[in-house]
Amino acid sequence: MLLQLVGHPLGRSFLAFAKRYCAAEKGEFGWKTGGASNIDELTVQLHGVMLRRSKDDVLALPPKLRTWVPVTVPATTGARAIKKVLALLTGKSDESMGPVSKATDLRKRGRLLAFLVEARQALALRKHPRRSISSRAAPG
Repeated sequence: MLLQLVGHPLGRSFLAFAKRYCAAEKGEFGWKTGGASNIDELTVQLHGVMLRRSKDDVLALPPKLRTWVPVTVPATTGARAIKKVLALLTGKSDESMGPVSKATDLRKRGRLLAFLVEARQALALRKHPRRSISSRAAPG
């Protein structure tokens, strides 16, 4: 997008750029552009257009300071969600899902992730009572 904004020829086609410089490959859900290719050529092409600096070069920040803040969280916080997670992991909730298939397995994984997020949000709300993570997240 930046190359398009400055009118650089490399900004004309995202797909052409991705194939040439991001080692783009056609995947199951679209183009995968997580790679890198022709880096030396890209460096030459972008000379005079892009300026790259590392954080160390431009910022004078003090070192990170990490501290532990103890909080009291009731033992029942997130208990309902954790019980759902355990039921899914031990297979005790299979009756409602019918026979096991690939689609059923994917649904189980999705439900498992949702229950873990629910438990995590409940814990976060207890740790930071003044902040609201989500209007639906409720401790429990």
